Amino acid sequence: MASVTLVANAQTVTFMVDLPVKDMPVLAAAVTAQAPVLLTGDVQHFGRLMARRDLPIQVMTIREFLLTYPVCG
Repeated sequence: MASVTLVANAQTVTFMVDLPVKDMPVLAAAVTAQAPVLLTGDVQHFGRLMARRDLPIQVMTIREFLLTYPVCG
C-alpha cells in the first residue's frame, strides 16, 4: 500500500443508495476517503451499486477489478 487514509465516524453519504444500515459505514468511509474504487465480495448488498456510474465511487468485485485493471509483474 502506498498510503492509508483514516476516516473517523463516516456513517452516511450525500446521495441515494439502497443499502442495509450495517453496510452504510463501509460505503461512507470509502467515499469520505475519496477512494476511486470500493472492492467487495458482498454482491447481495452492494451488487446493485456496481452498475451505477452516477456515484462518486465505483463499486466492484475483486474479479471485476482485476479484469478491468490487470496487474503486471
